[in-house]
Amino acid sequence: MDTSVDRGLAAVAGTTLYYERAGQGAPVVLLPGFALDTRLWAEQAAALAPHYHVVCCDLRGFGRSALPGPEPYAHTADLRALLDHFAFERVAVVGLSRGGRWALQFALDFPARVAALVVADAVPDGYRSGAAGPARSPAIVSATGQGVAAARAAWLEHPLFETARRRPEVRARLAEMIGAYSGWHWYHPDPAVSSQPPAAARLAQIQAPTLIVIGEHDAAEYQAATGQMVREIPGARRAVIPNAGHLSNLENPAAFNAALLAFLGEALSPLCRAAAQP
Repeated sequence: MDTSVDRGLAAVAGTTLYYERAGQGAPVVLLPGFALDTRLWAEQAAALAPHYHVVCCDLRGFGRSALPGPEPYAHTADLRALLDHFAFERVAVVGLSRGGRWALQFALDFPARVAALVVADAVPDGYRSGAAGPARSPAIVSATGQGVAAARAAWLEHPLFETARRRPEVRARLAEMIGAYSGWHWYHPDPAVSSQPPAAARLAQIQAPTLIVIGEHDAAEYQAATGQMVREIPGARRAVIPNAGHLSNLENPAAFNAALLAFLGEALSPLCRAAAQP
């Protein structure tokens, strides 16, 4: 099977989104977290491409996608437009951290487009009302006053990535991605809008088969949010990735890939059968 990578920019929803895609068959879309980009998913894309049509994309404001303008927008609407661009009717959506939040929101906003959902090391929108999130922690806000390089350095040293930094190869990859982040969200009001009521209040409405992934050593808030999602999303399963923290797919890719492939193999089997029919 051809697993060569097609890279490009898609002009959709009034913006430009960078993507990388490979493989054939049922489509699987991978969404990275805050300040990260498609490189986050290198091991997963390589494992999935022999079986599925894999698309990694940088959403608006991140990686090589366009920055937001002054007009309100929604990441979920951007993603729907990207699926339309590729003529994907139904997909598996996989997201980690902030990307997991967007994946969950997409499953609520456009349930007919989601055949399977994987949310890794994430909290749903509205989980803690009024919380700024780790990317707006006091240390990060203080560092922004010293310039974007200082803010990037503070984000790399955030406690959220403590276990990732212990592995030199993972720290190097994380530093590379954070070093390429524009820092735009630290210096501009983001006009992104979220659906209401927030996802945390609507988990029972998720219709797609769902896998909730959590690193064994991820922060307590993410562990608690994982428990809530598993309890409230109908039929949701939990996969705990051993010897991993917040970046579970980078810190233990073998275990992460095994859980992902096993889940998708079952959840996407109807879609794969339909795709194989002439």
